[in-house]
Amino acid sequence: MPSRSHVPVPEEVRVVVEVIGGNRVNIAILRLAAIKPRTAAELAAELGTNHATVYRKLTALEEAGLIGADRPIGQRVGVTVHWSTNKDQVDRIFRSARAFALGEPDEATKAKALGRSDGSQ
Repeated sequence: MPSRSHVPVPEEVRVVVEVIGGNRVNIAILRLAAIKPRTAAELAAELGTNHATVYRKLTALEEAGLIGADRPIGQRVGVTVHWSTNKDQVDRIFRSARAFALGEPDEATKAKALGRSDGSQ
């Protein structure tokens, strides 16, 4: 049996693997909500799945910061909520995951090496 890796995995890589992974519904939700904000009902209809599945996926994507709603959590009961992809966050985590997989420094490490703490270039 192969031994487990002791390479520390950054949070961004964990998000890509655990939250997005190979899940076609999560990927499709991100894509559709990136094109234009959509309601959970619209997403369910477009994806051919049920509302409960879409809400579970939206919750996981929102907790990871990959998608957001036009209303705060406490103000969503009884109103239509539109969801949109947080494109900056998606871009950031995929860049970090790519850098990790290729053995390259991520943006924060590069910024630190250049004496910046904000990650700007």
